[in-house]
Amino acid sequence: KLIFALNLAGAYEVVSEDAATTVRDLELEADVAAGYRVTEHFSAGAEVVSLTELEDAEELESSALFAGPTLAAHQEGWWTAFSFSTQVAAPRGATSGGVDLAHHDRFRARVLFGFHL
Repeated sequence: KLIFALNLAGAYEVVSEDAATTVRDLELEADVAAGYRVTEHFSAGAEVVSLTELEDAEELESSALFAGPTLAAHQEGWWTAFSFSTQVAAPRGATSGGVDLAHHDRFRARVLFGFHL
């Protein structure tokens, strides 16, 4: 009845501010979650999310860790999940209280939908 998940994501962004200036940023995300299947169609658990931003895709600009609960519903063929997390630490780029509020919000909420192919 235990469920574990690891999700990795990345985004490469290229922005031309003017004819002479091009900014390239790389954003990396790693999510680790553990949950318990409460019923056949409902799970509850917790997740930790690491968000890292690299300026010019090379220099570490910021890194923040978020943690919080997650709830999921699943049926045959589809699933949905809701998570709410709080920034708990900023290994790089901390602004106050050990968190990075210049690059990241203090709280994150998200809803995911998926289906099976």
